[in-house]
Formats: sequence, C-alpha cells, structure tokens
Amino acid sequence: MQQKSVEFYSDQIVLRGALYLPDDFDPGATYPAVVACSGYTGLNAIYPLLFAKGLTPKGFVVLGFDYRGCGESDGVRGRLLLEEQVKDIRNGVTFLKYQDTARIRSLALLGWGMGAGLVIHAAEKNPDVGAVAGINGFYNGESFLRSWFPGASFDELLEKMATDRRERVMRGAVRMTDPFEAYPLDPETNDVVDERLRPVKHYNIQVSFELAESIYRFDAVETARRLEQPLFVAHGRENRLHPPGLAEELRAAVPQATFHSINGKHNDFMTIGDPVFLKLRDVVAEWFSAISRH
Repeated sequence: MQQKSVEFYSDQIVLRGALYLPDDFDPGATYPAVVACSGYTGLNAIYPLLFAKGLTPKGFVVLGFDYRGCGESDGVRGRLLLEEQVKDIRNGVTFLKYQDTARIRSLALLGWGMGAGLVIHAAEKNPDVGAVAGINGFYNGESFLRSWFPGASFDELLEKMATDRRERVMRGAVRMTDPFEAYPLDPETNDVVDERLRPVKHYNIQVSFELAESIYRFDAVETARRLEQPLFVAHGRENRLHPPGLAEELRAAVPQATFHSINGKHNDFMTIGDPVFLKLRDVVAEWFSAISRH
C-alpha cells in the first residue's frame, strides 16, 4: 500500500490524514474510492488505516483522516460533537473528489462504530456519494444511551446534561471528563481498548461532557429512511458495546438495506490478519464493487 499525507479544511479548520493507494497504483487509471471514517476517538491511525490496509489490495483508493480536535488535525482538543464530525466527513468527500493524485470513478463512505451513523448523515442529499456502509455502529443516540443507562440512571444522565448546558451557556464553562463517562465500555471492548488502542498516539484524551448531549440528539435512523444511496450494515452478533438491537432498529426502518452478521463482538476481530476481519473486508469490497458497476 502506498500512502500520501494530505490535509484539507472543514469550517476553516485544517484536518490531516492520508490518501492510501494500491501498490500497483496507475496514475492513468480510474479507481473506486472509499472515505473510511473513524469511530469515537476520531483517529485515522486506528480503524480507517486498518480498512485502508484491507481495501487497497482490492483495488480501492482510501481516504482516512482525523476529525477536528483529534489526532494530528487542528481544532479544540476534546471537543467531540457528532454533528461537527458529520461536517468533517462531508468535507472529506469533497476533498477526495477534487484531489489530484488519483482519478476517482465512484465514491463510497464507510463508517466504523460511532462513525457508522455519521456516514448516513454525511451521505444525505450528497450526490457525490454512491454507497454507504456502517459497521458495528449505533444509529439512534437515545436508544444507545438507554441501553447503557437504564431506568433512573437515564434520568440522572439527563440532569447532568441539563446542568452542563446551563454552565456552558451561563458561565462559558466546559466540563472535561473521562471519555467513557457518557460512552461506557463493556469489559471485552475495554480489554481490547487497553491492549491495542490506548498505546496509539493521541488516543488518551479527555472530552467535553457536551458529547453526551450530542449523542442524545443523534438520529441516523430517520435519516436512513430518506437515504437515496444503497446502504450496507454489518454488526457483530455478540457486540455488547453496541447491542445488536441497535442495528435491528435500523433494519426495521430500512428493510431494503443489505445486512451482514459478523461472527464477533465489537472490535475483538479488528486486526489485519484476523479471518473474521478479512471475511468482512471481502464482503464489503464485493458490495462496493457491485454497487459501482451499476
């Protein structure tokens, strides 16, 4: 895989990432392209890079980048708001369309984890996007939060959100917190995070509690009902971080979408040599290829 460092703007903020090219890249040829979008911590160096390693041998050009405030990109550190990340993805699509390294014949979005719902929003009313794939995500923020904060604990979370909003508005006070206060991890996912993700540069940051409100407002299910592009959804059968019911909620809303069951949890299989990841890669690549041929 060849790699070229790139940067582009989103709301006048410089975002940094890389354009990944097949080893046998031919500047005179045209290629199907994928914008691979990160999950929660917004780092290209984790799963966008992994999908690039998987898809470039299949003949795809892949763009990966750090969201604003994350990794090597500019922006306020720890300000992770889903609506702003959607804008970053839309601007990544525009950059990929007009970059001068590779000639693009089709363009798709792939979102991992929290990014799975983001790409649905980013594709809406965007004629440059021909296909959308969401993997191991959640699609309605309230449903996700209720799965982790049942009963009275959800009311307590809403009170925390209201207090945080009041302090931001009345005093300009931004409460920074552990990234998993409003986005808890199940034990299996936490083990993978500790072993594989925390050592990655820029992973360990605090985030503004405003993220909780951003998640609460997020609804990609309703957006998916209006989506004009073909939609592919893959989900781990034993995913405890984002329970399979969250993907089933999307299936009920968009029965015409293509659904694929992953024989795994959330990210236990997410390494380039894992046969479960390689099977997922093959299924995604074939689906993207089939869509681009139509």
